[in-house]
Amino acid sequence: MKKQILTSLILATLSASALSFSLTAAAEDGFDRTNINRVAEDGYDRTNINRVAEDGYDRTNINRVAEDGYDRTNINRVAEDGYERTNINRVAEDGYERTNINRVAEDGYERTNINRVAEDGYERTNINRVAEDGYDRTNINRVAEDGADRVGANRTS
Repeated sequence: MKKQILTSLILATLSASALSFSLTAAAEDGFDRTNINRVAEDGYDRTNINRVAEDGYDRTNINRVAEDGYDRTNINRVAEDGYERTNINRVAEDGYERTNINRVAEDGYERTNINRVAEDGYERTNINRVAEDGYDRTNINRVAEDGADRVGANRTS
């Protein structure tokens, strides 16, 4: 009877230790891979709450981060080079602001409904239309390319 009790005690001890080894399984590089905390290949935490991308940037439902670490959320969506692309302020590729209020051209000159600016920065509006080299071309005073005045009253060569 003592042998049976001793044998069952030894078997129970071995079974308990075998089960405890299988609960904490380690990944190939030694990081812990359990049901609670699942760790990615490079050691970043991949859980249901905080899911981390391969390079360690946080990819959660709240804050989704792009490959290079720029924030891509519903509120603030950021382009690949980090410029902000939101519903309020949409930014062009080179960082100039492209919004409904102030739409900016590729070289940074402002192109809005009120003040429309030409490619070289001269103002082209409904009131004052300016020529490419900056001379004023309006309905009242029409100026030639070299600055000579060309109006109905005074025509200068």
